[in-house]
Amino acid sequence: GGEGGEAPQGEAPGTQQLLVEGAVGKLQPLEPDVPAFHAVVHAHPLAGGAGLGRRLARRYNVGVVDLQSVVDELLREAGVVPFKEEVPAEEEGGEPTVQVVPGKWQLDPACHPTDVALAFQEAFFPPPPPPEEGEEAAPPAEGEGGEDEGPPPPRTVEIEDGWLTEGLLERAVRGRLMDMDCVRGAVFSSLHVREMADRAAVARSVKAALSSKSLWLVSVGHEASPPPEEGEGGEG
Repeated sequence: GGEGGEAPQGEAPGTQQLLVEGAVGKLQPLEPDVPAFHAVVHAHPLAGGAGLGRRLARRYNVGVVDLQSVVDELLREAGVVPFKEEVPAEEEGGEPTVQVVPGKWQLDPACHPTDVALAFQEAFFPPPPPPEEGEEAAPPAEGEGGEDEGPPPPRTVEIEDGWLTEGLLERAVRGRLMDMDCVRGAVFSSLHVREMADRAAVARSVKAALSSKSLWLVSVGHEASPPPEEGEGGEG
């Protein structure tokens, strides 16, 4: 073959692409021996960590994981929503407003979560204890005259913080890593989770979810540096 010849037809030079437009089914790496790549971006707030995370994910053909979005999505699936109350209008004839009560949550009875989302729900609303032997569950109360008074009020609870444990976050991350875009690995765009102020605890949860897989730490100061070149650093 001649020197510097073109790549064989139908084979892009150095391609790492997984997704074929319109393709359906499991993603198969083109090079099965390529190790998985997992990294977490720990960036200064002004250093554009999310953008760097997306660039790294594109380069290594892996998913981008936003931990805050993972937690928020599981809360939605769990039916745990911020409690809102009506505030009377300040002026006569004005419209009342609705505002969120900090640290108070209510349960959406229409949600019937399973698995990790159920664990999230039970962190706020533990299941009622089963009736003791010989006792029957209380029948639903009826209004006067035997009329149904409508649906019961939603369950509410006041929890400021501390409900998100390392174990629960680990389960949430493990579930996210099962998604199709993470078959080859993932880039965690930040260690920020509102409900867990301790970044070291967040990092421990991520590390535990990865089991024995390697995790790169990409630390970025205020002057963002470009992502590392392929081939740099240790083995996956």
